[in-house]
Amino acid sequence: MTTSQPPGGEPLTLPQARNTALELVAEALALVPESVRAAADQQPPRPGEVARTLVPGDVLDGPQNRSEAEGARRYQYPGGGSVTVLPGTDVHRLATEIIDELEQRPGWSAQQRSQPSAHLSDQRILTAPGGYAVSVLPMRAETQQPFIRVSVLSPGFTPPVDFSPHRKY
Repeated sequence: MTTSQPPGGEPLTLPQARNTALELVAEALALVPESVRAAADQQPPRPGEVARTLVPGDVLDGPQNRSEAEGARRYQYPGGGSVTVLPGTDVHRLATEIIDELEQRPGWSAQQRSQPSAHLSDQRILTAPGGYAVSVLPMRAETQQPFIRVSVLSPGFTPPVDFSPHRKY
């Protein structure tokens, strides 16, 4: 079951959603072996170094995007990060290995994507403790080195009073 509350029953806040999402991105990216990582100067910014605009709605908690208790629109924090790997690395196999490892951890589960994608070899999306959705994507482009992309979407939360939908967090 997905929840919008951290342990203790208090409503999820933007700082909690952001911190947990970034921790989950880092946890998944740490599973990319050092032996296949490209040099440090070829790596993209680290998770959290690039601010993100919040995602409107509450995709993980169901079709409603309003908090019944507060009548306010809910938002989700979209964490993400990548690791560039060496040319020739089988990014599809690597992504599957990372998903398999995460799925075995306590509190993690995986399910098939509701809309399969022809370019993904592994069609599972993970749910991490606290209801965070995690995807591990193998990326290969003809014009750049291959990389592993991890995306995390927090459960929905009511944004702070000073919230702006155009601000990056």
